[in-house]
Amino acid sequence: RDYHLHIETFHESPIISVYGGKITTCRLLATDVADEIERLLGAKGAAWTHQTPLPGGEIVERNFFEFIGDMSAYYHWLPVEILTRMAKAYGARVMTILGGATQHEQLGRDFGGGLYQAEVDYLVREEWARTADDILWRRTKLGLHVTPDTVAALKRYLGEV
Repeated sequence: RDYHLHIETFHESPIISVYGGKITTCRLLATDVADEIERLLGAKGAAWTHQTPLPGGEIVERNFFEFIGDMSAYYHWLPVEILTRMAKAYGARVMTILGGATQHEQLGRDFGGGLYQAEVDYLVREEWARTADDILWRRTKLGLHVTPDTVAALKRYLGEV
């Protein structure tokens, strides 16, 4: 699944549309888009992203399994399946979501399927999620597993109904 960049320059500001692509080539795609922007604007900056971790990727001097072990010890009350899902999605930012919580109740409302209010609020605040579909399909993929009751409760919480 390759990608194609379509550039329109007949507007005052150029528009770059991206067609296709996949998550495993997102950095290459981003570099190509940045190169096109630089070409169109005539500016050139030094490349820096190849050495910069993605958001949440700041798991310094540990591998993912050690990170899960550390998180499981700290958040021992949270099922390891939920913690692992969250760590895979958010990396080190899982600590921003869970904070200093010491029990389920401190994560706010339990929507079901391992989705808590703390995660929903984080997605709205930090990742611009606006709808239940944004959260359940675009960001977490929990839409594959949650019940209709979870979807309805999340839509009510987000003011969609």
